[in-house]
Amino acid sequence: MNNGNQTKKESGAILGVTQALSKDTIMQVNYGISHQIGYLTDPYKGVSLTDDIGNLLANFHEARPNSRTGHNLYISVKHSLPNKDVITTSMRLHTDDWGINSLTGDIKYRYNITKNHSIEPHLRYYKQSAADFYIPTLGFNIVGAAPQFVSSDYRLADFSSYTIGATYRWRERDDRI
Repeated sequence: MNNGNQTKKESGAILGVTQALSKDTIMQVNYGISHQIGYLTDPYKGVSLTDDIGNLLANFHEARPNSRTGHNLYISVKHSLPNKDVITTSMRLHTDDWGINSLTGDIKYRYNITKNHSIEPHLRYYKQSAADFYIPTLGFNIVGAAPQFVSSDYRLADFSSYTIGATYRWRERDDRI
């Protein structure tokens, strides 16, 4: 358990390029790297030890590695249609040395209702693999020593989702034009 004297340091960098592909289309590409070192364990997360039928035998504090390096690649394309509607697509790939790999895909279509009003439907997909040390519960029949690193934090689990939504925008009348 954290005794209050633990520290964590983070550093990161992003390199990005934005390029006009045509008068109606722009593309953005970003590469990011991040590194964390120090106390990365969540002091409020635990792991349960259960028997073969799921009865709770004991609870332990989780233990995460003391460093993490991640890489991200982000690509976005924005295209304006002749009617001034706008399509935006993006993709983000992530990988780290904890074994987590993720993919995010996103698409938006801004439909201009009038000069001052628009609606933008939105669809997003997200998929993540579990961390190498993610275990929902420790089984009583563990052969050998318990793992050095273990967490049952759902944020480190295998996960996928779809998000569907919309944004409505309006702009106040501008008398200066």
